[in-house]
Amino acid sequence: MPIPTQANRDNFKTYLRTFKKKFSSQIQTIEYSYIKATLSQKSSTLSDTDILKVVLFDNREIVDVSVPLSNNDLLYFPALEGDIIRLRFNDDVYDLEFLANGIKYGATTYTLDQTFTIGTKYFKVKGIGGGLVEPSNAPTYAISESTTTVNEGSAVTFTVTTTDLGNGTAIPWTTESTLGLIDQYDFTDNTTQGYITVNNNSATLVRTLKNDFTLAENTEKFKIQLRSGGLSGQVVATSSEITVSDTSFASYTLTPSATTVAEGSSVTFNLATINVPDNTTVYWTATGTGATVDDLSIISGSTTISNNASSFAIAVKQDFVVDANQSFEVQIRTGSTSGSIVTTSPAVSITDTPFSVAIVPSTLTPSENDTVNYTVNTSGIGNGTTLYWAITHTTTDTLDFSDWQGSFTINNNTGTFSHVMRQDFTVESNTPFVITIRHTSVSGPILATSSTITVANTAFSLTITPNRTTVNESSSSTMEAVVFTIATSGVANGTKLRLVPQYVSGNEYIFTDVSTHSTQPEFNALSASHGVEVTVNNNAATQTLYIGRDGLTEGTEVFNIMVRDDRLSVVIATSPNITITDTSFLGSGKTDKTFGPLAVNRDGGNASAVSDWYTLCGLDKLPNGSKIALYIDTSGSMTMSTVQASHDLLIQKLNARNMDVIVVTNPSEDWITPFQQILN
Repeated sequence: MPIPTQANRDNFKTYLRTFKKKFSSQIQTIEYSYIKATLSQKSSTLSDTDILKVVLFDNREIVDVSVPLSNNDLLYFPALEGDIIRLRFNDDVYDLEFLANGIKYGATTYTLDQTFTIGTKYFKVKGIGGGLVEPSNAPTYAISESTTTVNEGSAVTFTVTTTDLGNGTAIPWTTESTLGLIDQYDFTDNTTQGYITVNNNSATLVRTLKNDFTLAENTEKFKIQLRSGGLSGQVVATSSEITVSDTSFASYTLTPSATTVAEGSSVTFNLATINVPDNTTVYWTATGTGATVDDLSIISGSTTISNNASSFAIAVKQDFVVDANQSFEVQIRTGSTSGSIVTTSPAVSITDTPFSVAIVPSTLTPSENDTVNYTVNTSGIGNGTTLYWAITHTTTDTLDFSDWQGSFTINNNTGTFSHVMRQDFTVESNTPFVITIRHTSVSGPILATSSTITVANTAFSLTITPNRTTVNESSSSTMEAVVFTIATSGVANGTKLRLVPQYVSGNEYIFTDVSTHSTQPEFNALSASHGVEVTVNNNAATQTLYIGRDGLTEGTEVFNIMVRDDRLSVVIATSPNITITDTSFLGSGKTDKTFGPLAVNRDGGNASAVSDWYTLCGLDKLPNGSKIALYIDTSGSMTMSTVQASHDLLIQKLNARNMDVIVVTNPSEDWITPFQQILN
């Protein structure tokens, strides 16, 4: 039969199966070039002169390949898709199924250049479409040890020997603890697993045991395991059991400087050791009976041994609570704060520290705008202690005070703080409050409460007067202004007020700042909900407000200005009404600058049906760089698309003359509102 082609490769395989009995053996030798067309996928490492062993078989037939199988043979199976061959390899039979995308062995499909194992052989997939595989020996692993008994501080050398592993292959290794608790802290490199690299099928692993000076550790045993596929992979070799003798030992004694300590004081713990090397780090933890984390400044830490000694201190917090039967003790641990306990200190009892707290206000009857100073006198409270204060009130508001909570520090049994009674411009009665002194936070336990403090109203007066009560609407060249003067008595310097517009009729634009009157102004609009802030100093304040120009014909408008507190909760005074004379109207002074309405073609986007809006409006009379506002009515059946070509022609001509254009479309037949703004 001729060499197969892409079109007849399945016929070729069927032909081989049909005449299989005519061959002297089920395994024939052939060059790769004769069968490569039967493969749908091929390894790039194959060459036409490679010699293959062709395994002839019928679907599900058993074929013995153990005799001719050797490393670097190439086995070709001329299988049809879905065929299964049963390979006899030594005394076992293995099924391979040939799929369009690979060779299925067990539950896994292996694709090009992937490897599967049968018995002691690896099989690498070199071709798909049928199957072409390259067998090689599966590697072997062995590990031996230099000794099976070792003292702490000594090393064991493990020698790894392999077969059929390439240079540079990394082998995972792990440690199995078979007696006692061998962990990372028993080795000088603080690990129980890793990788070793094989070269010339050999590698060496050295494990050095640490002098850990752990008490009552006794004999420990471990093994080293070699694995494949990763640190959690299959174990492929295990060393003999290594016995570790507990030859390093140490003793630890922890003694507190006192067995009874008052809150607010510290206890020093002195650690004495035997046979612990210098610079060894040990760890400590504190546990309590009746005492909690909140009673101690710190509950765990570490310390370093030097000349078999070390020390550390723990402060006992003052919790301002009467406690009973509180104590704590400290454990010394190795390895970490959760490591083995090697000694425990005697218990240290905690006694309450008597204390007192008294708060003295500078006055019990302050008036609004007054500052109240508070002195807190204490006993039994250490220097540097932070305490907290907060106002407790029922008829007052937190905003009636400059501050209503905070903190201060006790030094020499004294602490101070202050706050201001804010003026709320409301006549009130019965506005008492108290100050509470607290621990831990402004909402913590109360240590003391002041006498009741009652705030008196501060008499005041306030008027707001405009410099004019009639003003014209601004023109394109002049911004009209009204100056408001505020006169007060009984109002503190620095008091913040807000001026808020109130419209009696109309709703004119009013502004707080104008940078120039000759061109379109930059402005901050006066908000009807927030107004503008002014500050009273020396019983006076002024504010200039500017009257806008909206270009609408709307008649006379009237407004006034309300003076409110800085929270906008109280109207303190209202100015006289100011009347705005309407001097601007639509089209004023705009001869030859306003056009329309215009009836134009509905071009439907067709350039041949356009209306030339530019020429109809005589826009050629305007100077280059002019500004154009265009409104297109899209109500009813009109849409932008019906005049798109005419619109595009206009934009093209305007762009050519560097003219800015604002285009507005809407279906409401409202061509005024979209352009309602301050006009030039």
